[in-house]
Amino acid sequence: MGRDAGTDTIAAVVREATSADARGIAEVHVRCWQAAYGGILPRQLLDDLSVDLRSDFWGAELSDENSRARTLVAEDRRHVCGPIAVECGRRQVAAARGAGGAR
Repeated sequence: MGRDAGTDTIAAVVREATSADARGIAEVHVRCWQAAYGGILPRQLLDDLSVDLRSDFWGAELSDENSRARTLVAEDRRHVCGPIAVECGRRQVAAARGAGGAR
């Protein structure tokens, strides 16, 4: 991520994720697991994590109009640098839909 000159802040934008973000989310997801769980989980398990499979998962999730999840991404210089996924309970989803709200 880029840092603003002379400050300790990071320049990033947070926005709603689209299916076009699936690959970027998958890359961050896999790399974070490999970095965070090295020495905790078996090395082979971490080495076998697949960006392609995670990308397929995220593509389907982000395209699912009935999903209870809402996903945002932090983006720096047009690259996904972090996903944020929140799942609503069934009652909240039903209430939002009944009130004309999305997901």
